[in-house]
Amino acid sequence: MHRYAEQRTGKKKKHVWIAVLFAISGLICWCGISQVISNSVASSFENAFGIPPIYTTVLLVVVAAMIVLRKNATVKVLDILVPIMAVCYFLTKQDPVQHLVRLQQQNVIRRSKQDLRRHWVYL
Repeated sequence: MHRYAEQRTGKKKKHVWIAVLFAISGLICWCGISQVISNSVASSFENAFGIPPIYTTVLLVVVAAMIVLRKNATVKVLDILVPIMAVCYFLTKQDPVQHLVRLQQQNVIRRSKQDLRRHWVYL
């Protein structure tokens, strides 16, 4: 790729080692973040459903490989996944006024209901 750019522009590229170092450091960071996320998912599934982490990890690796290695699979998966996640978010979201009123009933917050509603109108 580097030679192609040099041949096409006719100029010698400087500071190639910085670009290579940046790419390698990005790859290392991406691998570290992926490990943390997969570890969190595996431990969550173990705590919630009693599924051993090895099964969850293998499933995550297979699904990630299918998405990453197939052509245009990322876009297709996100086209399906994002609307589902949005619907799940709106279905599980609580009404903030009702939540604050419930806290007030539990004597956590000592304000009147009108003060709570007025507070949320300005947000």
